[in-house]
Order: sequence, then structure tokens, then C-alpha cells
Amino acid sequence: MKIESLIEILENYTQHNVSPNKTIDDLELDSLDVVEFYNHLEEIIGKEIPDNLIRTDITINEIFEMSKKNEN
Repeated sequence: MKIESLIEILENYTQHNVSPNKTIDDLELDSLDVVEFYNHLEEIIGKEIPDNLIRTDITINEIFEMSKKNEN
């Protein structure tokens, strides 16, 4: 997955501009959207993301790096 793909996914959940240095909190996603986003990400990488890594205070770039490490 490319970071542009991750940004494109997030753009479906927010009206804010999505960039690699923004956090989920910056994008003001509600809790349901956060869950849906992480579920979507799990489907893409083909692996469950541990609950302790599902956070809203990390940047999009950090989420991207985490997803690369967890890809099958």
C-alpha cells in the first residue's frame, strides 16, 4: 500500500485536508469512523491490528509505517 492510498481512504471519512503529518484527532473523526477506518485498513493489509495500536493520536505517516510492518 502507498501512503497516497491511505490518505485517499481517510478522505472518505473527513472534510479536513488529509496529510501525512496529521493525526486522526486532527481530522476530527467520530468514534464510529475511526473503527470503520481501522477495519478497512485491516482488510487491506490482510491482518488484524492489535487493539493497543488503534489510536487517534498518531500521525497518518505513523499509521502507514505500522501498516507496512503488519502487511502479509
